[in-house]
Amino acid sequence: MGTKEQLKGIGGWLILIIGVLILNGLSYLFASLFYLFLLAISPFSIDVLSMSIFFSITAALIAITLCAGFRHKKEFPLLAMASMVFMFVGYILTNLRFTIIEEGMAETAGSLVGVLFLVITWILYLKKSKRVKNTFVM
Repeated sequence: MGTKEQLKGIGGWLILIIGVLILNGLSYLFASLFYLFLLAISPFSIDVLSMSIFFSITAALIAITLCAGFRHKKEFPLLAMASMVFMFVGYILTNLRFTIIEEGMAETAGSLVGVLFLVITWILYLKKSKRVKNTFVM
């Protein structure tokens, strides 16, 4: 059995990426529902509406990405990278909205750098991995 056969399919580190996408997809779905609920029970706010729209779009993008991944479509790596960038933007938006006010800029900047490092690491994995290339025929 050759190396190419061993490094094909959803396995290895790719399982972790898919797990992260599933968990984040659910959290973005619940966040968008929460903001829609806020819109329904409180006075209209453009901030709440924009967060709801952003979280809904991100949840939909993650759902499309997961469908492509489970069907072994060649678009999966690109969609996964786009989803990660969207999740990072969501992380920035939420931190700008809530955390900076409570914790201060230094703590927020440190956590943003950590998340940015993870996003870059996973994007590099998706671009360089033999398993990803063999599974999604890039």
